Amino acid sequence: GIPPGPYPGTPIQELKSPVIAQLLTLNFQDKRIIDLTDGQKYLCRKLFFMDHGFKHPFYIIEEFSEEIRQAERAAYGKLIRMMAHEVNNTVGSVNSILMTVLDNRETIVTAEQDEVIRMLEVAVQRNYRLNRFMTNFSDVVKLPKPEKESFDLNASIQSVINSFTPVLSENNIKIRLDLTTSSPQLLADQSQMEQVFINLIKNSIEAIGTNGTLTIKTGADPISISICDNGPGLTPEALEKLFTPFFSTKANGQGIGLTLVREILINHGFSFQFANQEEGGTRFDIRIS
Repeated sequence: GIPPGPYPGTPIQELKSPVIAQLLTLNFQDKRIIDLTDGQKYLCRKLFFMDHGFKHPFYIIEEFSEEIRQAERAAYGKLIRMMAHEVNNTVGSVNSILMTVLDNRETIVTAEQDEVIRMLEVAVQRNYRLNRFMTNFSDVVKLPKPEKESFDLNASIQSVINSFTPVLSENNIKIRLDLTTSSPQLLADQSQMEQVFINLIKNSIEAIGTNGTLTIKTGADPISISICDNGPGLTPEALEKLFTPFFSTKANGQGIGLTLVREILINHGFSFQFANQEEGGTRFDIRIS
């Protein structure tokens, strides 16, 4: 924004430009993106060359607006797809519950009243926790830091399983629970950890298809969670790319679920492992150190 003129020999601080004003705050080898009010962004660096033993400073100014815009579009795109994935997970399970209620409307006030009330409570709970999850995302473009609280691990897993009851019944998939009797208390972000359980259980259900078994185990010392299925398992190529963002083995998959699982577990400091089982199917282990 500086018009042409006879500038050689003019001290840099005498040049009238918002870029110059910020350049003057740079130290040697500093690198900074300068964002102007006209929407332009510049990557600026202060370096020096040596001549006869003296340092001579110079600045590099690169127009950086388009690169930043592309990076922002990529970040927002990933964020939106991740959010949509989690919305679809919850909406799918809630819709399944509501359809079950509608299909059995004649018996709501009689034999199945307690079961319907329980299912609706699960739907309300899932919607509430999804709302919390989405609210956190609305303020940042990365996964929010865990808001840790102590909660009953077994009860949390049971609540998630209840939201899948209609899908499991429809596809004739049996649940085998092996939950430790000590009811371990997990110090973690319950909303985020339940998103982990939802994604892992959903993946296992989709891998099984129909007529299979989903096994969920918890341990107490150390606290651990294992989710296993007897589906077809994954190819070595798929296992290598499993946690790559947007990679999916499903025709209509978004490749977001396991990426989110990984980020949540890493942020909590929990170790995990995913592998094919020798007897068939896959196994996802989470260990709380």
